[in-house]
Amino acid sequence: MGGMTAIAGELGVPQSRLLGGITAGVVTAMLIAPRGSWVYLIVLSAVLFAALFQAGWRFNQMARPTAAGTALLGFGMLALLSAAWAVVPAAAVRSGFACLLEAGLAIIATDCAARLPEAVVRSVGKGMLAGFAIGMAFLLFEGVTGLFLHKLVFNAFPSFKPGNDQDYSIEAGKIVGIGGYMLKRNTSEAALLLWPLLLLAQRLSPARLVAPAIIAIAGSCALGAYLSNHDSSFLAMVISAGAFALASLAFSAGWWTVAASWCAVNLLVVPVMLWEFQARLYQLPWLQFSAQARLVIWGYTAEQVLKAPVLGIGAGSGGVLFGRQTSFDMAPGSHQPLTTANHQHDIFLQAWYELGGIGAVALCAVGLVALWRLKRLPGPVRAYALAAFAAGMGMVSTSYGLWQEWFEASIALSAIALVTAIRLTSPGAFELGQFRRAEN
Repeated sequence: MGGMTAIAGELGVPQSRLLGGITAGVVTAMLIAPRGSWVYLIVLSAVLFAALFQAGWRFNQMARPTAAGTALLGFGMLALLSAAWAVVPAAAVRSGFACLLEAGLAIIATDCAARLPEAVVRSVGKGMLAGFAIGMAFLLFEGVTGLFLHKLVFNAFPSFKPGNDQDYSIEAGKIVGIGGYMLKRNTSEAALLLWPLLLLAQRLSPARLVAPAIIAIAGSCALGAYLSNHDSSFLAMVISAGAFALASLAFSAGWWTVAASWCAVNLLVVPVMLWEFQARLYQLPWLQFSAQARLVIWGYTAEQVLKAPVLGIGAGSGGVLFGRQTSFDMAPGSHQPLTTANHQHDIFLQAWYELGGIGAVALCAVGLVALWRLKRLPGPVRAYALAAFAAGMGMVSTSYGLWQEWFEASIALSAIALVTAIRLTSPGAFELGQFRRAEN
């Protein structure tokens, strides 16, 4: 894949509608059952590729991946190669293979979205909006009703119940209450999809419904984050809104701010976390319990980074080592255990811990190449693309792990949504000439 020229062929109306329906199902499933996102990525990539092939694309039109895709594959290869020095080689093989697979699927799917006929991409975009509406209706219903449907399912099928009994209120063997934070993964999916969906709503909604659609999408994401008490989603939305506002006023200033922030969180995370740990910021009484725990995890992990600062301990090895621990010391002056946890809730720190300075530089390079490509997009879509990048940066800074397959797939699916929105808003955005003519 990797080409930039749109395919001139067409699909029939039934095929286009089917593709739109499958896309709607994928986005709905993301918001209802986010842990299966790696499956949804496979499904969407497969149907988009099938549609491109049916529209006339053939293997002799294949080109090498874009620079961003190549950088991403390179990072996955580094993770796989880390098996040579990993504390747990099997974990590195699994982590690297999964990263390469999902990166490859993302490259294929985004390339398809960029090259499919516009009428077909429109069906995909409509499917994304429809799926988002259905999925958010479910998310908000569950948030308002105290996870009513979750309780029904878990009581009927106890084996489906995630987490442990501390997450539930149980009476007479039945679940009667579930913490709203159980929806945090659902909310994170919504936050990652926010800016691509806002751009799609502008392009596909009737003129009189554009403003209501934007309010509904943004408002439902914010409400979902509130009901699930997921601070990482709030952070992602606030950071991305700031990036969008600054980029809308002066794109160059917004781009440089995001690029500098990306470099800082990649390259300076270890000394910053060492400082906050030594300053015992985790003892601040006004911090909530989860924030105190994260500060201890980050500081303790930063100390472990210093033991293997160049190559790290190997991709995926951190979680395995944590699982083998049976006892923990406490952080000085605190009841928080000194632990790296299963993952660090910060992929930049995790990259340092498991892949060392080489991994941190490689991850930084992936983002910089993507940002450079983004900078050369046409004016009408650049601010949305920059905001989507900033949302992802905010999300990965305080939430999930670098090698969690569902989370990697969620980021890939949001990238597919963004490329779909850009393709519909600026049809020539993926032509090579368009990139060369981009304004500063």
